[in-house]
Amino acid sequence: MSYVNTILFPMVVLKRLCERWLPMQTDSDIAIDLKWLGKLFKRCLIFESHVITKWSLPFGLSIIAVGRKDYG
Repeated sequence: MSYVNTILFPMVVLKRLCERWLPMQTDSDIAIDLKWLGKLFKRCLIFESHVITKWSLPFGLSIIAVGRKDYG
């Protein structure tokens, strides 16, 4: 059993704190293309998927557990 989304955890906490304490902007007069950010997040998740096969992460946004059937 391990946590996942550990790398993204600090950014999510910061976003949630900003949403709580800062007024939300309702309209935007510009559009921002953030495809690079999606690619960065994907790389973080791929990296974590390799790490959790060897180590259990101490915190994160989600928990993952893998069960194996005992054939003996």
